[in-house]
Amino acid sequence: MRVALLPLDDRPCHTRFPARLAEAAGIELLLPPREMLGWFDRPGDADGLLDWLAGVAPRVDGIGVCLEMLTCGGLVASRRPDTPAAVVAARLDRLGDVLRTVQGPTLLGSVIMRATITVIGDQSTDAYALVARYAELRPSADTGNVEAAEEVRSIVAALPAGLLDAYLEARRRNHSANLRAVDLVKQGAASGLILTQEDCRPRGIHRAEQEALRSRAEPLGPRVLVHPGADELSVVLLARVAAEVAGHRPTARVAILPRSSEETIAPFEDAPIRETVLGQAAASGLSWTDDPRAPQLLVIGPIEQPTDLSGDDYGGAVPPDDLAWINEFGAAAAHGSGSPVVVADTAVANGAYLPAFRYLRGSEVWERCHSYIGWNTAGNTVGTATAILSLLPLMDEPMDRLRRFRLERLMDDVAYQSVVRRTLVEWIRARGEDPHRMTPGGARAAEAWLAGELRQAAEELDVAPSGLRWWIKLPWDRAFECDVEWLGG
Repeated sequence: MRVALLPLDDRPCHTRFPARLAEAAGIELLLPPREMLGWFDRPGDADGLLDWLAGVAPRVDGIGVCLEMLTCGGLVASRRPDTPAAVVAARLDRLGDVLRTVQGPTLLGSVIMRATITVIGDQSTDAYALVARYAELRPSADTGNVEAAEEVRSIVAALPAGLLDAYLEARRRNHSANLRAVDLVKQGAASGLILTQEDCRPRGIHRAEQEALRSRAEPLGPRVLVHPGADELSVVLLARVAAEVAGHRPTARVAILPRSSEETIAPFEDAPIRETVLGQAAASGLSWTDDPRAPQLLVIGPIEQPTDLSGDDYGGAVPPDDLAWINEFGAAAAHGSGSPVVVADTAVANGAYLPAFRYLRGSEVWERCHSYIGWNTAGNTVGTATAILSLLPLMDEPMDRLRRFRLERLMDDVAYQSVVRRTLVEWIRARGEDPHRMTPGGARAAEAWLAGELRQAAEELDVAPSGLRWWIKLPWDRAFECDVEWLGG
């Protein structure tokens, strides 16, 4: 099977993750040259990528396209109004022509713009919080809520000149692009569209955009999906395209524990975790079954806490007084015939929940745990997990096939995100650097420090056997994510 993928940006979650899973599933994955994908706030070559797609489209079995890369040059670039709406529309029209040359599934993924701007350096953190609050309050202010209107006015006055106008212009352009993407499905150019709602709160200006998109897509049924997420798009597109090419209808069992968390809305999302799980499963081509022989998705549900869009919700999370619910995982996983288990840890944002991880690491469940996923938002985590489950039917000896991906995720999601990252941020600040945007020299120094600290944390947590060789890097010159590659040993 040969699948082409245009990723959302150049970070590991959009390049290394799908490459690892494609390798495990025996898929020949075609990705664009890395230099065409841009870097951080430097846009990729959107028109060059269209040429690349046109070149590979006739010789692949299926194709997945993240639209922000195609229209604006990447996710971060799509949050700015630099690319005119007319240019975006023209690129989508040309994409339709390219997709019609594919002899197989053509799946699109796009993002409903997050509630706020990108943090690029400490100087933008105040504006980040203010715009998020503006986006939450604006609908109430527009419908006559006096207190909301007053706070909106104060926010507008406090923001730098032009920033809010640029944010709103980008929103309008991106919403128009998403409506146009729905039309590509209506016209038959694309076989499906996954619309993921990026970082938001339960209410805000994104809700009206969702309603308009759902209304436009209503005649298309499940061919157009809307749910929380964003950075899982590349692996989900890969899994769904691969399942459709292979003619598979993968199934899995699911348990969200504690059961009381099913209706909890995770940080950075606007829907209960149950809806996130259902949406990501459908996007990955996965359906549920009660067959005890089927693989199992164990979802550690979100711990109820405020969503402040701070980007570091894990740091403020405390274990519930009663952790007895963790024992339910052993009972849930034991109900089967030695079938594979994939854990999606959504208890907290931006990292695995260590009390649950330690319990599972010491339980019999671990011997059947093909992957433990716990990065960034709940949608990112769940989408990665459902993509793995969707790809399992293509793998012989899946535990062995997934070993590399599993180890890299444990090093990143558990050792880095849950333990080392906060210490790294403190180390960076102590050197007078900005953890949101380091100098090149500062980033390289941080990588050297990180290499030793991450290995030590991994050993203490027992996430990987000792003696393994690792390549550890910061993909962008910030501390928010790292790139971990297992080199062997």
